[in-house]
Amino acid sequence: MGSWGLCLSMSISIVSWSFLLLCCLSSPTPNPLSLADLEDLKAVPAEVIIHSSPCSTTCGLGLRTQELCPLREGQVGEEKDCYVRKVRCVDSWQCGLQTVTVQAGQRLELDCLGEVMEAMGRFSFRVSWRYARGVVTTDDSLLGRWDAPRLDRLVLDPVSEEEDAGTYRCDVQDTDYRRVKRLYLGIKVGGIAFYPDLQSKILF
Repeated sequence: MGSWGLCLSMSISIVSWSFLLLCCLSSPTPNPLSLADLEDLKAVPAEVIIHSSPCSTTCGLGLRTQELCPLREGQVGEEKDCYVRKVRCVDSWQCGLQTVTVQAGQRLELDCLGEVMEAMGRFSFRVSWRYARGVVTTDDSLLGRWDAPRLDRLVLDPVSEEEDAGTYRCDVQDTDYRRVKRLYLGIKVGGIAFYPDLQSKILF
């Protein structure tokens, strides 16, 4: 709890901000809050984030753990009154390029959602795919639309060197059409495979 002073500046509850806006906008011309207004604001129930963990993923949608404590009259409440919650987070929606080498004849599954999004429900997201045949690239002008029967993932079974090698790009949006992930997957067919068994499953 030694970091409370720093964390107090991070966040207060929406309730307090709503009260503040109500005070400022209650008259035709906004006026500065009076001392009485400020005293009333102190009495409004509020919470402060005293600890927030890093996002669970470096790109795409992840989870962040936060510890919150009540804020009463400008003072942080006792530790026994605090609680922990998990919230969504996106540090970066750009996941860059990943390359995978497989042998022809293998089964390859490309999963764009990941464990966090699966846990939230695959129908909470919109997934689209694009494909550039025979080249590993991040040049979007070379990528054409790719229709996948299951939008959340692609299954190549069996992998064909001629048909399947290339770059697959997946884009994930939430229900408000905000992009939360973009990943380029460069598939090389032939040579040494990362997964030697003939029924490989690759999750991203």
